[in-house]
Amino acid sequence: MALNILITGATGYIGGSVLSGLLSSDKPLFEKNHIFVAIRSEKHVKTLSELGVKVALIDLTNEKSVSEGVLKNETSALEPVQARNLIAALGQRRNATKKDVFFIHTSGTSAWSSAFGSPYGLVKDTDPLFEKEKAVTGSEPFPTDIAVIEEAEKAGVTSYIIPPPIIYGRGDGEWNKLSAMIPAAINAAISRKVVEKFPTNARTMGTHISDLTAYYLRLIEKILEGADLPSGKQGYYFPIAHRFSWWDVLDRIAKALEARGLVKDGELREWPNYDVAAEALAIPAAVLPKLYVTEYISTPQYSLSCVELLTYGCSNEVIGEKKNLLGWVPQWDEDRFLTQIDDEIKDVLELGLEKIGLLAAVSQSLGKK
Repeated sequence: MALNILITGATGYIGGSVLSGLLSSDKPLFEKNHIFVAIRSEKHVKTLSELGVKVALIDLTNEKSVSEGVLKNETSALEPVQARNLIAALGQRRNATKKDVFFIHTSGTSAWSSAFGSPYGLVKDTDPLFEKEKAVTGSEPFPTDIAVIEEAEKAGVTSYIIPPPIIYGRGDGEWNKLSAMIPAAINAAISRKVVEKFPTNARTMGTHISDLTAYYLRLIEKILEGADLPSGKQGYYFPIAHRFSWWDVLDRIAKALEARGLVKDGELREWPNYDVAAEALAIPAAVLPKLYVTEYISTPQYSLSCVELLTYGCSNEVIGEKKNLLGWVPQWDEDRFLTQIDDEIKDVLELGLEKIGLLAAVSQSLGKK
């Protein structure tokens, strides 16, 4: 019997793209009649139903609603919004059916940055990351990762953690099609008629949304095939396609905006101060350094060779080695990203800046600290 898949966040950037990827795949394991979508608002029911998937109205903040929805639909979970409720319901489902259930949680690589208090420097998804997270307190989204793993273990649910890096590209979902950080920078430049940078450059990590979708689908396919994959405390999977320099990206944006007559010129300038940048990017000033500004590695317990430093650059360094277990080969690299940066601008101009998903959620969460 095929395993059912429940997708939450299907109206968002990542969840919508994953749903689209599942529906467009020719893999026989991804049967449309075994795909469920959990939503809280009836306004999306008609559109999702027309895609041929089963729609479940579930309030993910309500334990009873989640429990009834999961038990009724015999679902597994992808991209949970309220992890504890979904895990508890999946545990109940496992006890009732005696069948394995699986939980994929979307986290974020930024938590491994020194800006978030991580003392570890370079980390790999084959490292003992759960133990490293447990040793660090007060860093988001570490507590959520830990809770997912511990709650899933208690409930007999097999869990996986996927922390995407900076995502770019146009999504394939029905609603939110824009990523967060790069569109915000483009929108700020258009508004201020100039492209601005922070005084310290950073080389960070990126993945095109199509490659990220492929990563999720490879993991789901392996689960459905019954592959023996690391899970739980060993179940971290980093979908890192490549690295890039923020100044290189901003320079390409500046030149492309100049060609469109949307900025005064194609030169990069420094932000006057964090308050101006925060207002233009629509991000709380206290959060801004954690999202856009990172410092180069300088901790005494961490050192890199010159070659590694040139390759990896800044301190939020994550290496995804488990991509080989999944057979994931990204189609985008740094050169392709930079040469097609005008696509990001076209999407912002066409779709408008969507205040969605990751940027809004992280900003709200960190702004409370």
